[in-house]
Amino acid sequence: MMSLLKMQKVAPILLCCDVDPDREAFSTARGSRKGGLTWDGLERGLPRLLDETAKLEGERGIAVYFNWFFRSDTQMERIYGDFAWPYRAWPDILARIAKRDDEIAWHPHLWRSDDDGISWFQETDDLEYMDACLRKGFEAIPEDYRPSVVRTGWDFHNAFTMRCLSDLGIAADLSALPGVASEGILDPKTRRRIAVRNWTGSPDRPYFPSKMDPRKEAKSRTERLDILEIPVSTYTLPTAMKLVKRARDRMKGRQSGSKFSEPYITKMPALFKAALDYHFRRHDAARIPLVVEFHADELLQDSGAYSMPNVIRNLALAVDSCSRIGLTARFERASVVADGLRRAMED
Repeated sequence: MMSLLKMQKVAPILLCCDVDPDREAFSTARGSRKGGLTWDGLERGLPRLLDETAKLEGERGIAVYFNWFFRSDTQMERIYGDFAWPYRAWPDILARIAKRDDEIAWHPHLWRSDDDGISWFQETDDLEYMDACLRKGFEAIPEDYRPSVVRTGWDFHNAFTMRCLSDLGIAADLSALPGVASEGILDPKTRRRIAVRNWTGSPDRPYFPSKMDPRKEAKSRTERLDILEIPVSTYTLPTAMKLVKRARDRMKGRQSGSKFSEPYITKMPALFKAALDYHFRRHDAARIPLVVEFHADELLQDSGAYSMPNVIRNLALAVDSCSRIGLTARFERASVVADGLRRAMED
């Protein structure tokens, strides 16, 4: 695939959406409330994005495929009585994205509740709990939507969880955030942390992870897991943007985090362009896929730091930016890219 992509001068781009319940900062409180959660981003934002994307496809003569990562995990079972409830609750939406040939993938979260099912925290230590969450979550997904690619909640992995996904037959994981690490955010209710992750030192290109450490590339076949890691395309901000970010963080009393940022296609075009430029400088864009992300609830916003109109602007920006360097942007399904990469890396 690598040589074929280069010959055709095609730049593969993966658009990855984590289909979670609405977060408080993005919720419009207009969606149906199910189990104390709202899913307005999925119910209203996702179909609206598909409508707007269809217009862009017609105007530009392009095909845009999305990768939709749906929840199936212990928290869903605890709240709704079904690990894979999100795969069954919206049959019309699932049918629509399947008809488009979009990727229907998996987004398991390691949420855990000690007692009441209301206060939740991120489990990072109990291997038995992780095993049940992942294995039962995978097995509960309907056969028609059984995934071959995954993005974990909070982008979290350790050696155990990566091995578990490999044993389940998952072809590719898209959780790695090269250069990004966080001790998490302390929840005042549970006094436990969420959004714990550590991808310090991981390659910023596709690789087969080591059995001992998912952040490291295996040095031999015997050391590697049979799952391909396709990292999100993290990037560093231009100097001027870094200074603005540091000033904003100081004003809000926050410490500046990692120097690497995550490429959200829902963010303002200036930031998305910085991600594109960094990718083009650092990689052969015909060989290494650009992997960007967003959340369904961000599609509820019409303006601001994250918004649905930004997605359409940034899709057009990606097409134009690729064209300027002699490439054709191709928005792909993750399983298709993973299959091609695996075959090329095995040669």
